[in-house]
Amino acid sequence: MRLTIIIFLIHSVLNVFAQSNFPDKKTIEGKIISKLETLGSQISIIGDKATLPKKARESIDAAIDNFIDSERTVEVSYITSDAKTIKRGLREYFTKLMNLNYNDVTVTWTNPSIVNVKQDSLGRYVCVATIVQYFRASNKIEVDDPEIGLTIYQNGYSDQVTKLIEVYMQERTIQNNGETLKFWEVLLGDIKVLHTKKL
Repeated sequence: MRLTIIIFLIHSVLNVFAQSNFPDKKTIEGKIISKLETLGSQISIIGDKATLPKKARESIDAAIDNFIDSERTVEVSYITSDAKTIKRGLREYFTKLMNLNYNDVTVTWTNPSIVNVKQDSLGRYVCVATIVQYFRASNKIEVDDPEIGLTIYQNGYSDQVTKLIEVYMQERTIQNNGETLKFWEVLLGDIKVLHTKKL
């Protein structure tokens, strides 16, 4: 009888974890890394001068959907500016990136890292993540001088920025053919600048 009760209790505990779809550490980190890679890819598309305007605008909308709400901010830093950082709203930031006055723009996110995952009072998993962004922008001007021939002038700006990103992972519920399904959704918060250096 006692063994039957113990088996029943173990089975009940396992059912609770299965029903809550409780994620393990590897699952949490994998989902967060995937979200960061998605946003990094969208930012690259938005900044690329080869991207058609319609596609860039669609990518802006998709990028904003990665965040917990549209009121989040992105810090921007400039080596050439006296101001250390400037905060911009999401749509303002992405729109300015799309419209940068350069012939060529490349934005690359690398080295995602997750720090201090913990569960808050609302049941969400929260953490901060860091990424390294490489930004390169340049203009190429060709001048055909009758005396010296074709001359190409280039100018531009490039930097490496380490960014800190707030991350929230929370359980969602959807209905599918009368069945309740649960899944874990990753959403991003504010993006801040940790360090900037000129390349």
